Amino acid sequence: MSEVLDSDSEPTQPVEAALAAVQRRVCQLEADLMEFEDEILVKDDRIRSLEIQLEQADTLLDECAADRRKLQQRVDELEDEYVPPCPVVVKKTC
Repeated sequence: MSEVLDSDSEPTQPVEAALAAVQRRVCQLEADLMEFEDEILVKDDRIRSLEIQLEQADTLLDECAADRRKLQQRVDELEDEYVPPCPVVVKKTC
């Protein structure tokens, strides 16, 4: 687009209209940018929430694994202490 200047060296109507259109476009892009920034913040919060839930789940799994090991150790101890009962022999008397 070529600028057309009048005798006072001021831009003519087409240049002013183009400038106004560019300014409107810049305003629209700034509004879009703000909207996208808000979406990013919401999604970032969601990611943080999911990371916290994942850490909590990992902690719970670790605690469960530790409890399982303790229970298995107790079962092993009880099996070592177990003495089978003496068999009872029943004799027939006839």
